[in-house]
Amino acid sequence: IYTWWDTIAFKLSVINNGPNQASGVQVSDYLGHIVWNNSVTFSCNNGAVWSYNASTYLFTATLPTLDAGSWFDCTITATVSTWVACPPDMLFINTGFVVALGTPETDFTNNISSATWSAVTGTCTTWVTDDVLMYKLDDTSIYTWWSGVTFTLIAYNNWTNTATGIVLSDDLGHIFWDNIPTYSCNNGATASYDPITDTFTATIPTLNAGSWFACVVSGTVSTWVACPPDMLFINTGSVTSTSPDQDLTNNSSTATWSAVTGTCIENTWTDLQIIKTDNADIYTWWDTIAFKLSVINN
Repeated sequence: IYTWWDTIAFKLSVINNGPNQASGVQVSDYLGHIVWNNSVTFSCNNGAVWSYNASTYLFTATLPTLDAGSWFDCTITATVSTWVACPPDMLFINTGFVVALGTPETDFTNNISSATWSAVTGTCTTWVTDDVLMYKLDDTSIYTWWSGVTFTLIAYNNWTNTATGIVLSDDLGHIFWDNIPTYSCNNGATASYDPITDTFTATIPTLNAGSWFACVVSGTVSTWVACPPDMLFINTGSVTSTSPDQDLTNNSSTATWSAVTGTCIENTWTDLQIIKTDNADIYTWWDTIAFKLSVINN
């Protein structure tokens, strides 16, 4: 149980259960408005390097490689804010997430861990929002014609309220040959793929605080993928919710890979995408309305 001005300490322990070395290890923890005036300190051991964005409240720690059986810890210590948002049941949930950006993951069920604590009545303010966050990963860094490619898309609710109407989408362009990818999602998400627009979509009605789902999309690289100028492909997925999302900066994630010269078509194609969101579902006279237009070049 925490009240205003209490000191709170989180410990994040990352372990590689093997059997192979993991590369590009990254652990993230969105602290929200838990910490007062961003008065927070960090430490990590075993070579992990941490960073903190005071504007988005996002803690990140990275390690280039983590051998099978190896581990590292990070500790976050802060003073509890006087204006933390109250969850409906006064139970706070704070979630940390780890990914290996350079190697395929065999089990995503243990990549997320949450800490929970109760708030004393009167020590937090009402703030009915969610924060749906997304990670996108791929399984290699270089593709050629006919090679296999697998994307893993992970969405989770990193805030204290239930998110509703979650839609995860990924415009895959002409990455897949003959537009025949295979795909699957866990934890109740429903997936579909439109071969006309090359768009993968996954939906779930609700996502509780601290909950998540993952989707895997696999296929064969097309022989007529368009060449980017620097031969570096960038593919972006995004997630939205119909409930208000208090941080839209973490709603998209990008996978990049290099193409071998001669394995893609020279052209000047581009693919612009727009996502429009607002800050509420119902408006009355004199309400304040905010629209956000996010433009992505896929």
